[in-house]
Amino acid sequence: VSAAAHYLDIPHLETDVFKELTNMIVELPSLACVVYDESINIGNPVEALSKMAEKKIRAQPRKSLLPAKENVGGVRSLDESLLEKIVFDKKFRISEFEKFQCLQQWAERGSKGSVQGTE
Repeated sequence: VSAAAHYLDIPHLETDVFKELTNMIVELPSLACVVYDESINIGNPVEALSKMAEKKIRAQPRKSLLPAKENVGGVRSLDESLLEKIVFDKKFRISEFEKFQCLQQWAERGSKGSVQGTE
């Protein structure tokens, strides 16, 4: 929606989408990974979204990457390159055990786009 708002030159809608996604991530930090994965692939029009999501993941890595609720974002929603970027980035404050948990959850998720148990 944000990319469409940018394309159609509707800045108010872009701002509203940004605010709403920020609020949703505060409520459910694991959504930051979903927003990050989707926005990073779109690129420039939604760059602010990807930066905001990355910042939220850095601020709360465990809550963002390893969700309390099954099938709600987290590391399972990241593609391979983003998983590698986040898990092995020295700026992220996660333990080796948490890195292992991230890799394990990601590997168990099934094919890209489908979460285990929902196929």
